[in-house]
Amino acid sequence: MRRKNEQKPKATAKGKKNEKDNKAKKPVTGKTATGRNKSLGAGKTATGKQSSSGQATPPAKRTKKDDSGKKKSLIQKLISLLKKRAKQKKQVKPKDEFRFNHDTGHMNFVFGETEEEYKSVGLTSKETTFGKKNMPLEQNPKKGDSGKSYIRNGIISDNKRSYSEKTAKNYEFSKADKSNVKSKVRNYKKEQKRKKAPKGKKN
Repeated sequence: MRRKNEQKPKATAKGKKNEKDNKAKKPVTGKTATGRNKSLGAGKTATGKQSSSGQATPPAKRTKKDDSGKKKSLIQKLISLLKKRAKQKKQVKPKDEFRFNHDTGHMNFVFGETEEEYKSVGLTSKETTFGKKNMPLEQNPKKGDSGKSYIRNGIISDNKRSYSEKTAKNYEFSKADKSNVKSKVRNYKKEQKRKKAPKGKKN
C-alpha cells in the first residue's frame, strides 16, 4: 500500500500531447442545439434537393433584367390606375336643379356634375350676350316673375365653389321650355363626343 504522503507521478509533456491527439481523433457527432444528431447527405442542398451531378446547386441569382421587368410592370399598372382615376373625375352625372353662379352673376340651370365641376346654362333677361343671340323662353322660370327670360348661349363648366351651396327652389321650367333646354344640352353632348372621337371616325 502507498503511503498517504506519496504523490501521483506528474504527467509528462509527451503524455499531454498524446491526450490531445486522442481527443482530436474522436468523431464529430454533429449534435444540434436540441441534442439530436442531424447531417446532410452527400450532394444535398439546404432545401434537401440533390443535383444530378451529386453536388449542391447554388440558389438562382436575380439579374438586372428581372428587376427592370418588374419595374416596368409596376409603372404600367400605376399609369393605368391614374388614367382610370382621371376618367372617373371627368365622368358627368346628370343633374336637374337651379343654382346661382357667383362668377357670372346669373342664376344657372345645372344639368351635369363631375367630382369637381358643375355643367350648366345661364339664365338672363337680355336678348344677346357678347354679341350673340340668346335662346328665348316662353315663360320665366322664376315663380311669380312675368319678365322676359332667356337661356344664355354656350355651356358653362365651372368649379363647384363658384355655385351656391343651396339649390333655388323657386325656379322651374315650363314643359315646352324644358324640352328646348334638353335639346340644347343634347347638342352639346353630341359635340363633345365628336371632339373626343378619333380622326377618321364618324359617330
